[in-house]
Amino acid sequence: MKNKVKMVLAYFRALGGNFYTSITFEYNRIEDWDERFAEVYGNRRVKPPKVIIDIFEELFKLYKDRINYFNDYDSDEYWYLTVDVNPNENYIRFTSECEFVGASAREFKGDVDDYDIEDDLSSFERKYDLESDLVIEFKGKWDDSQITGILVDDKYVETTSNFNDTDAWNIVNKIMSKEFSKFWSSDDGYEGDIKISGSIVIGDINDIYREYGNTGMDIIITPDNVLEK
Repeated sequence: MKNKVKMVLAYFRALGGNFYTSITFEYNRIEDWDERFAEVYGNRRVKPPKVIIDIFEELFKLYKDRINYFNDYDSDEYWYLTVDVNPNENYIRFTSECEFVGASAREFKGDVDDYDIEDDLSSFERKYDLESDLVIEFKGKWDDSQITGILVDDKYVETTSNFNDTDAWNIVNKIMSKEFSKFWSSDDGYEGDIKISGSIVIGDINDIYREYGNTGMDIIITPDNVLEK
């Protein structure tokens, strides 16, 4: 591979500039790449000959384990690789971006009368002998909305992965719809818990979001350090 990397650098050195390209991957498979490189400090776009493109594809496969170490595929297997070629300093650089799941903390406080949940609470009180404090843990997003836990007077009610409590969900949905919007559980939604103590309602919520960001990967490839097959 040493001589192949030298060939790549010599090709771009003859062009007289630094170049880069961006490639969309699905896990380890190239999903979209026009095989063109743009000049960093200029307007040129070049498409190298097949022999050069083939070397890059060899490098992608050769470094896939290192790339996978940095990428997070839990959210999405699609990610972006940026290839920088600096022939004057004699290196090729790989950096990447992928989708991360993040959360923004949100809190609110209100009164039971604000949310029209009195009937649901009454049903809950009869079902679970509720005396004072109720905590409902939940997550709500477009494809996976569920009650994940219920505490009645500081004691957990047994739940399972298929647990469904209509009264608990009605309480959560009415409160979240009032505080955010009736579409609160669309997209990535929210998760957290709602505590009802007497007439006081307290929400401790995470607003879930997804965004693409740099993975921190910075692979520098030179003729002297390139991995061999």
